[in-house]
Amino acid sequence: MTKTYFVAYRIAKKTDKLGNTYDDRRDSLLKAIKDEIAIKRSIWEEPTSYLLFSSKSCIDTIAALVNYAINSKTDMAIVGIIGEEEMRYIGKITNSRLLRKFVPFAKEYE
Repeated sequence: MTKTYFVAYRIAKKTDKLGNTYDDRRDSLLKAIKDEIAIKRSIWEEPTSYLLFSSKSCIDTIAALVNYAINSKTDMAIVGIIGEEEMRYIGKITNSRLLRKFVPFAKEYE
């Protein structure tokens, strides 16, 4: 079944220990979603750190690809399904307790 997802993210503006720059990690995230997850021509990416797209993949598959594309020690992302109480948070979330206060169904991707 096709669902509409969002990904909101923050990529740290520094080069990580593996030598990946901000641009490398952002490009990796966009490529993963465009090439492997999103149904062709069904992605909206006008904002700088927010994506909307349609996919037949499950939320945990999407979260895994997002996790692989970013550096979870310095970057962060949230993945959710529009109209459903499903959300995963990934990476360096400073205040996950506050996030869960606003979104009680949010779960940490592990």
